[in-house]
Amino acid sequence: MMTQQSQLSPPHLMHLHELIGYLNDLSADHKIVLAIDTFEELDQTERWFRDIFLKYLHIDILVLTAGRSSLKDEWVESWRWSEQILQRGIPFLTESETEHFLQKRGINNPSTIQDIWNFSNGHPLTLTLSALTFQDRTYPPSNLFQDEGFHKIVKRLTDRWLREIREPDLFRIVEVAAIFTRFNQEAIEYVVGEQLDYRLFQMLTNLSFIRWHKDGWFIHDLVRGAILADLKERDRIKFERLNRKVASYYYKRLISTRDLKDIAAFFYHSGDEFIQSVFFEGEENPGKNMYLEPLNEHNLVDLKDFFEHKKKQITVSEAEYYNRFSDKMYRFYASAEHNQRELEKVDIDYIKRMGFESTKLLRDQQGSIIGMSVIVPIHEDSLKKLSEEPVSRMYFKRLPREEYDYFNQPPNERAGYYIRLLDYKDPSDKNVRSYLMYSLFPLLLTGGKIVVSTPLSFLQQVLENFGFKVVPNSEHEDFGEEYPAPTYILDLTGKKLQGYLNNFIQDASKNNQMKYLSEIYGLTERELDIVRLILEDCSNREIAERLFVAEVTVKKHITRILRKTESANRTQLIRKLIKLM
Repeated sequence: MMTQQSQLSPPHLMHLHELIGYLNDLSADHKIVLAIDTFEELDQTERWFRDIFLKYLHIDILVLTAGRSSLKDEWVESWRWSEQILQRGIPFLTESETEHFLQKRGINNPSTIQDIWNFSNGHPLTLTLSALTFQDRTYPPSNLFQDEGFHKIVKRLTDRWLREIREPDLFRIVEVAAIFTRFNQEAIEYVVGEQLDYRLFQMLTNLSFIRWHKDGWFIHDLVRGAILADLKERDRIKFERLNRKVASYYYKRLISTRDLKDIAAFFYHSGDEFIQSVFFEGEENPGKNMYLEPLNEHNLVDLKDFFEHKKKQITVSEAEYYNRFSDKMYRFYASAEHNQRELEKVDIDYIKRMGFESTKLLRDQQGSIIGMSVIVPIHEDSLKKLSEEPVSRMYFKRLPREEYDYFNQPPNERAGYYIRLLDYKDPSDKNVRSYLMYSLFPLLLTGGKIVVSTPLSFLQQVLENFGFKVVPNSEHEDFGEEYPAPTYILDLTGKKLQGYLNNFIQDASKNNQMKYLSEIYGLTERELDIVRLILEDCSNREIAERLFVAEVTVKKHITRILRKTESANRTQLIRKLIKLM
């Protein structure tokens, strides 16, 4: 191969030592570079390459290797080699570098570039495969994620990374490990339902795409995404089953630990793609370079500066949350008018009235304020104020005596929290937005009632997905007549947390199952409603009463359902559905 690749006219070489001699002779007058890609695939040949081939090459010949992991063992343990080796990792590209990289390869559509950036996060190999896939092709912005191109990239990524797996038993363990964002041997054993041989677990953690973190082992996010996408495409039922098993693992941990990391992991793995996207932005613990700071007299001036900046920069708030595992995009939107009204209602005076304990400042690594949260503890001191302030007053001034007595507790015995506002210096910074959302998880462990009111449909969806219930007769128009805002409550008092989490798993599981049936058979929402009731063994008349439709309408829907599922009758339909679920 080397003689064929050379632009010179080499003699007819019969043996390896002749080739080495030829290369050494060339190095006297030419710069010789030997480049070897996917170096880790040398396997047993690596020792020969190092101790036989390289040993006799002239010192002026440059050898360039590229692989998934750095050189180790004798390469770094022997002074002979370590002094001649320079190792460099290929860093992730920034967004601007990604744009430049893609433009140099003929990809100029801004929407395509943005989608590839969202998909790759600047990962070099993913960008290279993306460029090869989309080069010199034009895609309508709305159709890019539905195009087969991304599926090709995912397939090629998966094939590349999984070449390392030589042991058949290891592959199923890798699939389980990919469901977790952080794992250890105990977690893997819980999901597979058997004790693992330590050697097998060691083989798992020695894979180049697996790294150690203080919270456990983890698979590189893009590799994980590729493996999960491949698994979902091959065996959707298995994917859903493993995900429920992981959520169950964290549920059991959470009941005993009441730990923030466990409750965050529980919701991350609960199967709700919307929650996963909005709260985590692709990872289980966002905001590595941010921290929350309690408000006090000393940093009050920083909060004043934050408000002044916001008043000068009143704009529309928009953010997009891309879920790499499902190729779905969720969009947040708040009008400039809404943001103006929020600033009129929540200012320095409001913060002082509610007390400094209600507010935290979000800072970046440089110490600059990039966001803030206003979450008012509910107790006897704040109860009257909440009953008078816009947005919260509609709920608190109408409290029944029993509810009022529940909240009317001493300040050191907080009965709940009122989530008033999360705000950001840059409304489009979805990482900051996700981190402040993530910081709400501790409220679920306080054992109280959480109350919130918002006119924004995106945030209403967040609340509904988390199991908040609308409080009857609590809607207000404090944001304007055109922006009615209902009030939501989540009651986690006493022993309700355990039931709440358990219901969350069951509801998520049912939703995933129904979604799966819809995808397989092309069932409409109304048909899915009827399928749910059929599985509850309801008669046609009972289904009609539950759905407020005529019985003849139910019969027509069932006829279409039987045709779509290729079932002869109800009994066969139920058997088929149960088998799939």
